[in-house]
Amino acid sequence: MVSQHEISDQGKRKRPELWKIAILLAVFSMLIYASVKFWMGMPKGGNSEPLTRKDITMPSDVNITAGKVPPAKNQIDPASVKFQDLAVLWEQNLGGMNFLAWGENALFAASTTGQVVAMDPNTGTPLWNFKVGSWIASHPVYANGMVYFGAVDQNLYALDALKGTLVWMFHAQGEILSAPVFSGGKLFFVSDNNEIYNLKTRVYALDAKDGKLLWTYDAKGWVASSPAVNLTRVVFGCYTREVLCLSDLDGKYQWSYPTSSLVFSSPLATEEVIYTCSIDGTVYALQSRDGKVIWQQPLNEFVWLSPAVSGNILFLGSYSQNVYALDRSNGKQLWSYNLRDLLDFYPQPPGDVLYVFTGTGKIYMLKAQDGSLQSAYQAKRDFSSTPLVLGNRVYAGANDGYVCALSFPPATPSAPAAPTSPAIPNP
Repeated sequence: MVSQHEISDQGKRKRPELWKIAILLAVFSMLIYASVKFWMGMPKGGNSEPLTRKDITMPSDVNITAGKVPPAKNQIDPASVKFQDLAVLWEQNLGGMNFLAWGENALFAASTTGQVVAMDPNTGTPLWNFKVGSWIASHPVYANGMVYFGAVDQNLYALDALKGTLVWMFHAQGEILSAPVFSGGKLFFVSDNNEIYNLKTRVYALDAKDGKLLWTYDAKGWVASSPAVNLTRVVFGCYTREVLCLSDLDGKYQWSYPTSSLVFSSPLATEEVIYTCSIDGTVYALQSRDGKVIWQQPLNEFVWLSPAVSGNILFLGSYSQNVYALDRSNGKQLWSYNLRDLLDFYPQPPGDVLYVFTGTGKIYMLKAQDGSLQSAYQAKRDFSSTPLVLGNRVYAGANDGYVCALSFPPATPSAPAAPTSPAIPNP
């Protein structure tokens, strides 16, 4: 039997502001205009004026790619690729757009319809359903028997992963649009200030067990994506055209580094190096301890996906549907591929394969070392969010509200059965 849980009117606090979600779902147009504006003479390394939502609109006559995007070294014409069909194991219609995560032998789906559903990964049968009544715009996070997620009702929720019951709830200053990050028994997340003008963000650290507030930090601009966390640092990019670093212990400012344009995506934080990219395509490798630049590499196009790593390779994705592979040690470009359609990507341990997903339900398996196409697959439905590849299966949310379990053909090399990074897609 499915357990259903619903937050009372007291827990909802406020009605979701759908105009903000419209901004989130129209993020491509936001970023195109913003990047053009800043490329055309705005000062680097800090705002002269506060960024406002009014600034983030897309003029119809702007083409960001004109004269700026270099051709990829390799290109894939989908018409010339032989796609193998992904078999459908089960489908479950949850409605809305669904963001997926894995844990406790269950598949978790957070939906823009305002619910989180736990499903049996083998059958798709719902195990429990927790309703909050407001939009959820990012994937949940599983850790230590708990499921965490934020919503536009300004609340961060912690649920018992087995029962789907509410363990605790934290009320933030504004809407929570990006996913929280779990590290070292703490949760880190960002929330905006509910302003239309002078839009800013607050960074939070909570005790993951009880939701107790540990510290906050008020950024001077909008932080559009989740922070990155390593052993001692919390790092995030900001619309003030900089990357900032805080201590994970007390939230105190450690350093900042000015970037050439807005930073939209989440950085990637290793123990010693922070990798990040501004939307004009400049990639940075910074020392984690002090923020000093190790190298920077211009790609000269609109880069919007968070970077990913495998071995000594750094992967990035662009609005022009290009996937790039850079040498992590010096930023030198190793290869690039144009897929004509790009939703997200991640390398699969042990790192031999890069999975690339498209919005039209295609999966490309590229060889991580040289970008060569190994195989290609087609799903029955489109993909609306980053799929999870677990063993020989693919779990995906579709544009029509379905969550699907798919199977690769028998000859396909299997991915690990228990996910690590794939359970936390790019923000």
